[in-house]
Amino acid sequence: MSASHPTILKVGYLTKEGEIRKSWKNRWCTLDSNGEFKYHKSAEARKCIKHFNVIGITIQVCLFEEKKRIACWKMDTPNRVWFFASLSEKSMYEWLATFSKLGATVVCKRDCQKNIKQTNNEQLLLNSNFKPPIIIKNYA
Repeated sequence: MSASHPTILKVGYLTKEGEIRKSWKNRWCTLDSNGEFKYHKSAEARKCIKHFNVIGITIQVCLFEEKKRIACWKMDTPNRVWFFASLSEKSMYEWLATFSKLGATVVCKRDCQKNIKQTNNEQLLLNSNFKPPIIIKNYA
């Protein structure tokens, strides 16, 4: 995979918490093979609102009590802490497995770790370029 022509690995709508107002908005998100995560107002929008690289960052699954969302995670980048949520836990595990394959550290409970590994095993059957997760840690 060339840096000049990255492959899109994952796309879909996620809900993102605002930095200042803390309201949740639906955003069309993309993740490419260079680790570039971008979000747009809609799938049709050509210009991205913001972007950052996920390689080397820490992503932590949020407990429901923290954000009142079932499939939510926190992405800790050098410039900001981001909160995103999927429409389902299955979708969340797919995103987390893809982030992990790109070199992000995913922190979650044991059951989450098992589901991410299962998602990676399913993706292995579909993708010969599979890379195992880098590190998955457990917390309480």
